[in-house]
Formats: sequence, C-alpha cells, structure tokens
Amino acid sequence: MAAAHTDIPAGVLNVVTTSRTEDAAVLTSHPYVDAVTLTGSTATGRRVMAAAAPTLKRLTLELGGKSPAIILDDADLMAAMPMLAGSICYHAGQGCTNLTRVLVPRSRLDEAVEMAAAIMSQV
Repeated sequence: MAAAHTDIPAGVLNVVTTSRTEDAAVLTSHPYVDAVTLTGSTATGRRVMAAAAPTLKRLTLELGGKSPAIILDDADLMAAMPMLAGSICYHAGQGCTNLTRVLVPRSRLDEAVEMAAAIMSQV
C-alpha cells in the first residue's frame, strides 16, 4: 500500500489507535502531546480528562450515548423530522454525533413514528 501524501509536516498530526491502557496513559499525560481526541466511554473520558489536565491539553471527547434529538411538545415535526432523517443517514449512520435517536413526548409519539416511517421509506 502506498503512503498517502499530505502537506502537513511530519509529526504534526499523529493518529494512534490503541486499546492498551499503558499507551493511552502516555499519550494523555506526556508534555509533548498538545491535544487528544477520544471516542469512547464516559468513564474513559473522565480518566483522559484527568490525565490531560496537568498539561492543559486540548481535548475533544465523544463519550457514550447515541446522540438523541429531543423533540418538545411544541416542536414543528414537519421541519424537524426530515433533518433528523438526513442526520441518521449521514456517513451511513456511523458518525459519532449523528442524531440517531429521537426522544418525543408520549403524546406526539404516534405522529412522530408515522412521519419518520414515511420519510425513511423515501431514502
């Protein structure tokens, strides 16, 4: 496999994927590491944040959950539901911040389900 070309100087951006606790500990606490991005559990996010705090690293944490959209009683479903359908389909539903759940008041559940089904049947 050929190496990808980029104009970013070597060493500026490094992507390290690991499940080893020891590796993560070094990356989150080392003074030469300026920023950490984590997609993982809330418990792991807390540990990363605590380890990064002494060196004031920039953090991006995407933790737990499935990114719910919260629909209130007075929401305009005709405006909200098409946007939500687009969000769940973006990147085949694999984006960490895609709105992949919809929480609606029980009084509007049937309306929301009917609308979502009609919209998704067109996708």
